[in-house]
Amino acid sequence: MRTLFSLILVILVFQSCKISNRVFRRSEADQKKELSEILAKVTTHENNRPERLLMKGHAKFMAEGKERNAKFNVRLVPDSAIWISFTSMNYEGVRMLLTPDSVRFINRLDKNYYMGDYGWFEKTLGIRVDFQEVQSVLLGHTIYISDNNDVELEVEENYYVLSTFVGGTTQNSDSLYYISNFLDPGTYKTLKLSAFDFSKQREIIVEYIKFEAETPYHIPSETKVYIKGAKPSDADITVSKVSEEKSLKFPFKIPSKYNAIN
Repeated sequence: MRTLFSLILVILVFQSCKISNRVFRRSEADQKKELSEILAKVTTHENNRPERLLMKGHAKFMAEGKERNAKFNVRLVPDSAIWISFTSMNYEGVRMLLTPDSVRFINRLDKNYYMGDYGWFEKTLGIRVDFQEVQSVLLGHTIYISDNNDVELEVEENYYVLSTFVGGTTQNSDSLYYISNFLDPGTYKTLKLSAFDFSKQREIIVEYIKFEAETPYHIPSETKVYIKGAKPSDADITVSKVSEEKSLKFPFKIPSKYNAIN
């Protein structure tokens, strides 16, 4: 669970209820399609996004023979703030507030909190995480593609696959990842993400199964997450509510008796 997708794995299986879903049926991939054309299509698609988004659901995560369940609430203003609350048995366990340059969270189970930068994720979890990455996973967008010139294009199993190395070097595998974005050839929607961690020899796969049809943005509503490695685990993710909001609040108050995490 220690990875960029930790946030998703903590959210985990959202059982869909009243939301309308859409399943993307893949078109035939054009073997002659140029990388530049695909990147332009992806940019156009991903620039169409909500100004303020509310997501709700509940989650189940299986690892090492243990099952964990939680409800979640996500409030997102693109490129500005992501607020996430996790509850179990009507008790809020964790609340997080992410901005492009800061991380804040309250752990009510252990009565502590953290306020700092994204370096905490690398120091504690051994993974580089940034705001844009978390936002992209929640919205079902590509990761590590927009500002990277070293992108490779392949056609694999009728996907357009955009891949790149992130962090470290091929000679020094510390913090080196191989990221792959699997795109639908017809819509250029991201249908699957893969991140291979060279230092830990494990792969995290995020597969988007269904997308909500309530908004024009087609936010992922049912997702499967797999971790392949020494400690395999998996999760199924389905959102129960997605809505655009005129305004959003991001309440975040630290109880006076809680201890700071350095």
